[in-house]
Amino acid sequence: LPAARSAPDRIALARHLEDGTATARFTAADGTAHTLNIARQPTRLSDLPPGYWIGLGFTVLGALFGLTAWSLRPSEAAAACYAVIGLFLFTSELPFILFMLFGLATPAWVNVVNTLASAILLQGFALSFATLFAIFPRPIFKPAHLRIGLGIAGLIALVTALSYPLHGGQTHFTVLMLEYLALFGFLLWQFWIGRKQALYRRSLMILLVTVLVGIALYALATLLPMMGLLPVSVQQEVSFPIFVLIYGGIGLAVIRTRHLALDGWMRDIMLSVGF
Repeated sequence: LPAARSAPDRIALARHLEDGTATARFTAADGTAHTLNIARQPTRLSDLPPGYWIGLGFTVLGALFGLTAWSLRPSEAAAACYAVIGLFLFTSELPFILFMLFGLATPAWVNVVNTLASAILLQGFALSFATLFAIFPRPIFKPAHLRIGLGIAGLIALVTALSYPLHGGQTHFTVLMLEYLALFGFLLWQFWIGRKQALYRRSLMILLVTVLVGIALYALATLLPMMGLLPVSVQQEVSFPIFVLIYGGIGLAVIRTRHLALDGWMRDIMLSVGF
């Protein structure tokens, strides 16, 4: 039964279950022999716990908010990039939900396809988020240089995602962490550019804190546990709504003004989202 985690045995088990109940025999660590009857059981969406539906609902709201921000600022590249982030945020949640519905009898190729989709969407999300702060509030790079950098980074991200089923998640999650560090580096760069403008500096400080909270939360809930560097301390269905709220707070900055003048109620909302 434990060997059924490998692709050939998973395929064989799925074929056995198509003909009815399969019998599995295994020996426990204490030497006791056990026999299990494994029956095929349809998977239902209702089998998912409420926490996963809450996470999905928040990602839908995030995607809709991103599209709303784009509709309010259709001529600004930052708003378009923000909408793309929202779509990646929503679609990256779908493979995660499917993983929860998979079992031993799920064909290996289904797992591989879902893993590839998850890796590609997560890489796209991280890369588009880093791009946002390369162009917002002010462009850091010349457009030609940005396109070249995005092309190279996108190729690395795609190759990394496609290699996930072959080499495991270590490289994939390492690249994700590097992309989030680049995101934070771009935000620090933006802070340096606007350091002489008091309002601009205060606004970016709020963004720095909220983004840092988001990166730390995602690292604790997903990246570091998947890399084997940390036990799971925050459940993903709990962290996702908080992460979406942080995403929404950044969107308010995009909608409010291209110069990021977070004053009055705007600043209060950003502070509440960050803390």
